[in-house]
Amino acid sequence: MRANMKGLDFSEICRQEVVRYIDNVAIIADTYFKRKLDASVNQINIETEAIKILKAKPKMAVWSSIRLRSKQAKVET
Repeated sequence: MRANMKGLDFSEICRQEVVRYIDNVAIIADTYFKRKLDASVNQINIETEAIKILKAKPKMAVWSSIRLRSKQAKVET
């Protein structure tokens, strides 16, 4: 059995397993963080573009489209 353990004792093997486990947990957490960060960046980009579009439109056109949508929503309900 000692040959299968490559000269390591039980505590060293347990330590290696703990290090591997913690490393895997860290990789998973880092991947999750990067996904959430990418989603946040995409949302900010969308909001920035929407603000640019709204600033480019005349204010009356924006308000009239809002009123039109609210009237349509009232008719549908």
